Order: sequence, then structure tokens, then C-alpha cells
Amino acid sequence: MTTNDVEIAIIGAGFSGLGAAIRMRQHGFDDFVLLDRGRDFGGTWRDNTYPGAACDVPSQLYSYSFAKNPTWSRSYSHQPEIHDYINDVAARHDIAARSRFGTEVTNAAWNEDEGRWIIDTERDGKPEQVRARVMIGGVGPLCEPNLPDIDGIESFQGKIVHSARWDNDHDFTGQRVAVIGTGASAIQLVPELAKVTSRLDVYQRTAPWIVPRTERAYTKLEHWAYKNVPGYQSAVRGGIYAANEVVAFGLTYSPTALKPVELLCRANILRGVGRDAELRRKAPPPSRSAASASCGPTTGTPPSPGPTSTSSPTGSTASPRTASSPRTARPVRSTSSSSPPASTSPTPPSSTRSSARISGASQTSGPRSACRATRVRSSTASRT
Repeated sequence: MTTNDVEIAIIGAGFSGLGAAIRMRQHGFDDFVLLDRGRDFGGTWRDNTYPGAACDVPSQLYSYSFAKNPTWSRSYSHQPEIHDYINDVAARHDIAARSRFGTEVTNAAWNEDEGRWIIDTERDGKPEQVRARVMIGGVGPLCEPNLPDIDGIESFQGKIVHSARWDNDHDFTGQRVAVIGTGASAIQLVPELAKVTSRLDVYQRTAPWIVPRTERAYTKLEHWAYKNVPGYQSAVRGGIYAANEVVAFGLTYSPTALKPVELLCRANILRGVGRDAELRRKAPPPSRSAASASCGPTTGTPPSPGPTSTSSPTGSTASPRTASSPRTARPVRSTSSSSPPASTSPTPPSSTRSSARISGASQTSGPRSACRATRVRSSTASRT
């Protein structure tokens, strides 16, 4: 077994791990190694490739303060552009030379006698070991997909996909799809699926607040100013930061101050579900105080029922940002007037292309628990 001694070991090559590695070099610490099981830098922005994947933090904030990006194409960046940005920053600081990709960390333990962390890894099926005086954890809390504990899920015969491990080779065109979860991933993914599926059902346990997306493309003038006007991009970044801090203050100390934001969210949700009275009653969260925390970070536009999306939120789902709960999910009626909901069909008709997908399922690591969607009975739904 190969053993390497280093001063510092960094686990994870996402934003946190890469940032730590860059700061190490900037402060003269060159005896380090960065470990990651993936193929390159990026972490969650490398692994999440589902349709519509984007960031719900403004582009000007979602970057390193020491590596601001004047070439962001949009006010809210999408996954490919963020992934490219992270790898570009890594290349500029030559971090790849001190990185080991395709390396799974299987165990880490502190050896008091040696004064070192003993880190067991596996690479290409072979065990290796890294011994480090300092270990920095840059592993994200959502790095492990977590499938909901639904009775009968193990016998489901359709296609099952998790949004964090998207199958880009699978064609969902014309299929009946069920999405489990209504968190940030589902909010981005559902509108894209609605464009191609013959029927789309969303299973919802906890209704989320959804802020209208203010995403837009940056103009040529803005790009020129970011590149050529000293301090301009830093000032814009600072302004966006201050505005978000105001919202954070309201969430933390005075939720009632966010009443205008709540009204904006409610209007956005009602606009998305259309005129259906039952959906207009069930789609918004039941409690302002319980749901206001989701108002800020969750951006998107709810999909309207259309010819390729014959059903709006229906049944029961688990939100990927909520812990497990034994309570029964709150049903939301389907708006479909054609075929029966995928969630109630015992077997897929031979003449219908079907797949089952849980696309808002939670991703967990450490103390986060699995989300639970109850009473989902389907063999024609699809899971991400």
C-alpha cells in the first residue's frame, strides 16, 4: 500500500476545498494534497447536471472575492458556467498539480502518538494512505444522494433517477414522470421536464415559497465596465451582498418585515398554477412563519399546466431541504383531465412509455436525514 506524508490534506475539490488550497499557496504552504473522488474540480457543480441546474445566489456573489469573474453571462449563473469558472480558477493557481482525482476517502483517524491524521483512500481499486499533520474538510453537506424511504420503491420497475446523479442519456420525451420533492432542485428541473413529458406529476409534502427569478443576460456595457472600470464590480458585489443581508435580518429577527416578499412569492405561485381553485389553495405554503426561510434562497417560476404537462403538483412529496417526518404528506390534486395520475397506476400500460423519477429527493451527509414521501403508489413514475 502506498503511503504519502504531507503537511496538509484537503478533502474535497469544490468551492471550499479549492479555496482552502489556493489560500494555502498564497500563504506559503506548498506541502499539501487535495483529494477528491471526482474527475476534476467543481464538487456539486460537477456532479449536478440535471436540466435547468443553476445557482440561486447572484453571480456576482457566487465567486471568490479574490477571483471575481467579469465575464459572467447572466445575473444568475447556470451549472456549466459555474463548473468552468471553478476549473479556470484552479488552473490559474496551478492547484491540479497538487490534487489527486478519482480518490475516495474511506476513513480518517487522528493518531495521537504520531501527531498526524491517518487518511485511508482508494484509487483505481487500490488502497492508499495519506498521513497529514493538518486535515481540512471541504466535503459539501449535500454530496450524497438520499432516496426517500417509500414502501414498494425497491420493486418499482420503471426508470429511477436522482437529480444529483442525472442520467443524461435517458430520453424523457413523451414519458409519464413523477417528481418527488419540491425543493430548489425540483423547482429548476420541473419546468424543463414539463416541456417534453406527456404527463408530469409532482409529489409534495411541504409547499415551498418561490421567488420570481430576476435572471437576465448581462449587457456588453456591463461586461465592459466590469473589466475596465476600477472598483465597479466590487461595488456591485457589495450592493448585492448588503441587500441580501437585509433579507437575512428579516428572516432572523423580524419575519413580519418580509410581508411584501411573502406577497410577491404568493402572487408568483398563483400565477404559475393558473385559475384552478384547489391548486390555488394548496400550492402556497400554509404558514408564513414556517416557510419564510425558504423565500430568499429559492428562486424560480412554477410551471403552468400545458399540453406536455398534464398535471400540476399532485399527491404527496418530501422537500429535499427538510428532515424526515412521520406525518402524512399533504395531497395536492392533479389538474389532468386525461389519463389517470401516474402515482395511482398499478402497472405501466404496454402502449405507454413510462419512467419513474424522484427528482427532488434529498441529498444528505452526516446529520441530515432522509426525506419521506408517504402513500406514493406508482410503477409509472420516475425518480431523481
